[in-house]
Amino acid sequence: MDVLVISFVAALLAAWSDKTQLVTAMLAERTQRPLLVLAGLFLALAASNIVAAIAGIYVGHLINPRAATLLTALALLFAGA
Repeated sequence: MDVLVISFVAALLAAWSDKTQLVTAMLAERTQRPLLVLAGLFLALAASNIVAAIAGIYVGHLINPRAATLLTALALLFAGA
């Protein structure tokens, strides 16, 4: 349960004021079908995260923990730049 809460909070903070939120709001307003837009957003996000989780399962054992930490740090560094 701790992993679920940490993942939720991390995703929530990372996506705060993201372009995805702005596009979703504009699309919901333009189409006047916010529930359909929400359903599409949910399905796209779920599919993206499922692909990432499956890739992590297959690739995770190929990378040692120290290299994974370094790659994560570099990805976060360049994402913030």
